[in-house]
Amino acid sequence: MARQIPGVTKYQNDLAASHSIFGADFRDRGRPEEALVAFAKSIEIRQRLVGIEPTNTHYQEGLANDYSNVAELYVNSRRREEALDAFTAALEIRERLSRGEPMDTELGDDLARTYDHIGQFHHRTNPDEALAAYKRALEIREQLALEHPMNLEFAVYRAGINVNMGHLYADQLDQLQSAISSYSVGLDVLNSVLEGAPQHSIARFFARNGYSGRARAYRTLGQWDNSAADWASATEFAEGDRLNLFRVNRAIALARGNRHREAFQEANNIVVGADSSASKPSPGVLYNAATAMALASVAAFHDNDVDGSQQQFLSDKYATRAVETLQVVADQGLFSTAESREHFDQDSSLNSLRERADFQQLLEQLDMGPCCIDFSVSASLRLASSGTEVGSALSPRLR
Repeated sequence: MARQIPGVTKYQNDLAASHSIFGADFRDRGRPEEALVAFAKSIEIRQRLVGIEPTNTHYQEGLANDYSNVAELYVNSRRREEALDAFTAALEIRERLSRGEPMDTELGDDLARTYDHIGQFHHRTNPDEALAAYKRALEIREQLALEHPMNLEFAVYRAGINVNMGHLYADQLDQLQSAISSYSVGLDVLNSVLEGAPQHSIARFFARNGYSGRARAYRTLGQWDNSAADWASATEFAEGDRLNLFRVNRAIALARGNRHREAFQEANNIVVGADSSASKPSPGVLYNAATAMALASVAAFHDNDVDGSQQQFLSDKYATRAVETLQVVADQGLFSTAESREHFDQDSSLNSLRERADFQQLLEQLDMGPCCIDFSVSASLRLASSGTEVGSALSPRLR
């Protein structure tokens, strides 16, 4: 009909909507170039419609949506200049629409989302532009949340911007306190939402990012107890290897904070989990578990709250287990590249192990190469049996 009666704007708008639907379908099926062609056709038609009826907000909203979709496709294709042009076009339309209908919550929500996406676009390359965009998005989100206190989505996405701003501040060493403050504001809102809606997926996503981000900021500041607490909170929203990654980071923080018993227990539980079918840790996670044990060994040796013989016993126990774990990841080929071997040789977290006979034996095996390593004894079986000494086991960035 659009071809047969080109002067009827309704048919033209329907045609544009069809192209936009095709674009979204191509995008979702992993065919970005075809998606761009479809969106470009929609944009061409909608630009013409806006020229015919400049006061028709429906046409303008559709055009802004097309530009936003194109921008995301360009971002994913690393065509940053074109992405920024598309974001700017979408932003100009949404600013104009929002000014004309300041009480329209949907328009305000779309405008805030555009600023948030622009903030994410600039996040790694232009922190000042990113911060300005995040602040504008936050300003709009705060107003929406204030006017609509029962709308959980407004509260959650407002908190998400706080988390994104926390990430931005955390990338700058002189802004770590601002990062912690921003994370904390967002997490307070998210925890309030999750009290009433504990399975809210987006709130859980931002809570996971908020706690893990704040844990890293505390880690950089050397506030080990705070870091360990936040890693523990982050695990409540994680699964799979990310869960194991958070757990091993908690173990390292505990060890560096001289809480060696808790650190060893957490790290060892991760290692024992290597023999279970669920949430099997990656070699990298197991390596970090070994570093946590090595750090716990040092902490135990200097723990004046236990007597000398117990200090030596615990230190040796932790160190032995650390070397056993390193043997496992060595058998899995973790040190097979020059880069990974260099990291292993220079990792200061392992310095307390380097003079031990079992560690020296591991080095000799690595120096001989994989053809000469003895695989006849299963390292995983050794780990499973020694894991029983610990006792009972301890109990998901930017959208």
